Amino acid sequence: MSVSVPARGASMRARAHAVQACVAALACCAAILALVFVSALAFARGPAPSRTTTTRVPSREDAREVRTTRGKSSLVQLGPELVGFSAANTEDADARVPVVYLHGVSGKPENGCPWMRATAGWLLCPRGDVRTANGTATWSGARTGAAITGALAAVGEPASPVIVGFSQGAYELASLLERRGVRARGVVLLGADVRPDAAALRAAGVVRVVLGGGEDDPTFPALRVAAARLAAAGVEARVVSLGRIGHMYIAHDPEILREAIRWAAGRDGPPRGTWSGLT
Repeated sequence: MSVSVPARGASMRARAHAVQACVAALACCAAILALVFVSALAFARGPAPSRTTTTRVPSREDAREVRTTRGKSSLVQLGPELVGFSAANTEDADARVPVVYLHGVSGKPENGCPWMRATAGWLLCPRGDVRTANGTATWSGARTGAAITGALAAVGEPASPVIVGFSQGAYELASLLERRGVRARGVVLLGADVRPDAAALRAAGVVRVVLGGGEDDPTFPALRVAAARLAAAGVEARVVSLGRIGHMYIAHDPEILREAIRWAAGRDGPPRGTWSGLT
């Protein structure tokens, strides 16, 4: 008995579907085997090293233990709410000016701290006193001054620091200076439309001021005006451009920000990427 043409076509289609199913099953098995192989290889190699190593100092209160971190290039945990980089082993007092960094709203000091490494002194990065649900922190305005003095005391650092503030941290710093709530030899205010008062700066011991940010940051156009007002009042003030970026502190050339921080600390300048308020 002969098989009709429609029946023969249906049989061929069924065989084709079966072949396709087998091919798909083989591909699935190959993908599973590849995933198992990659996982086994990753397990054999062990976990990838983190980009920033954090070392916990056993005791925040014991100055001798804190000093054992001196000269290390990794981020150091100095207390529950304080991280930083230790001072280098150098006898050059001018190079060892400490720097304190105040992060922005909903920020983490671990994120910004590495970008502020500019001097051979301690770089101290306290955490905001208000914790948010996602693990970040914000400044309430009530304990910012205490965070700065506490950071310096934690490492036994008596020298007058350079204080760097980004975004909310810059507004907090400007408010502290206005209220005579902090002393510093230099300040760097980033990503904030602030207008520091010359008399308040002098009362706080501030000699040099840097106002900076990305050129695409909405706060940037006002910085030159603020710097000009300070320069007219006899304060050494400069504006630093971090390049065509928005509201952030990571410059196209990170060395430009570091040079500005060193200038605020008293180093000869002027640093690259800056101009004074009168030029």
